[in-house]
Amino acid sequence: MRGKLAAAAAVLVLAGCGAASYDVVAPDGSRLARVLYPRLSEHELIAALSHLVRAIRDRNPNRLPAGDYLNQTSDAELKRPSVS
Repeated sequence: MRGKLAAAAAVLVLAGCGAASYDVVAPDGSRLARVLYPRLSEHELIAALSHLVRAIRDRNPNRLPAGDYLNQTSDAELKRPSVS
């Protein structure tokens, strides 16, 4: 799991937006990026990252690299709740 987590972390950007506020940013297929989750608290950030890593692991039938999967998957699909 450690290798998969490192691959996912390599394509997500955590941007600090002030005191205890963060944006989670992902690639969009160009040199730009899109904000997946704006202005998260520290607790929300942990939950969002856990969700994204699970989505990359569990909803990636073609086993694409994390960056490619994030690039090709809609925000709505990435944010869709997981079935446990």
